[in-house]
Amino acid sequence: VYTEPEYMEAATYEFGNLDSMMTAAERLFGPYQWEQYDLLVLPPSFPFGGMENPRLSFITPTILAGDRSLTALVAHELAHSWSGNLVTNATWNDFWINEGFTVYSEWRIMEELKGKSYVNMLKKLSYQGLKDHIAEVGADDPMTRLHMDLKGQDPDDALTPIPYDKGAFMLETVERVFGRERFDSFLRLNYDRHAFKTMNSEHFLGFYEQQFGDDTAKMKQVKAREWIHGTGLPATMQEPESQRLQAVSTAIGEWTQGNKK
Repeated sequence: VYTEPEYMEAATYEFGNLDSMMTAAERLFGPYQWEQYDLLVLPPSFPFGGMENPRLSFITPTILAGDRSLTALVAHELAHSWSGNLVTNATWNDFWINEGFTVYSEWRIMEELKGKSYVNMLKKLSYQGLKDHIAEVGADDPMTRLHMDLKGQDPDDALTPIPYDKGAFMLETVERVFGRERFDSFLRLNYDRHAFKTMNSEHFLGFYEQQFGDDTAKMKQVKAREWIHGTGLPATMQEPESQRLQAVSTAIGEWTQGNKK
């Protein structure tokens, strides 16, 4: 970990589970291909949560909470060592190939470290943000497609929950329908076969259909092309549930009704 002297002690503690993250990531996605992995904790003026430079992730100091509660951000940047850096979207039109895979991978790494209850909370928060965004821009907005047309637009217009969370939920749908064991084999093969190459949506769909096309019934359940080329959220989207957030909602309800024990 590299940082300013005043952050070093806090950063050393906060990122103490980085070895466990790397172990989980390599078990899920294959060997880390970049030799060294370090973190650079930048000054508070750094305007992003993190940035996935190969070998050296940039991290905001605002996640130094003292209890490792916000280190899912580090899992996200680490996951980019496979999704985004090892297999890269060919153009910004397919930004979801970087970020959708990475959010999904972040969930899997954090499940290994903190369990399903914690990850279900992350998924529920992502789902709520995704729904709010689609409600704001409209379900028919072409920018709610995973495969975007950014001709004549600022690529920053793609930095919405769509490539991140809609992309992750599409992959989770494939996992749910085909089963985790088969999906994990597909994910690992994707990184093995396409390492240090670029990919676009049609290339992904061809690879996906090649690997899963033997089961047409399940392919129809997923509707991957609808996820990628359709606007809004497909009917195959399944809303996640979080016992942790439900407990918070219950406590708020009891408080507002006067039960303040």
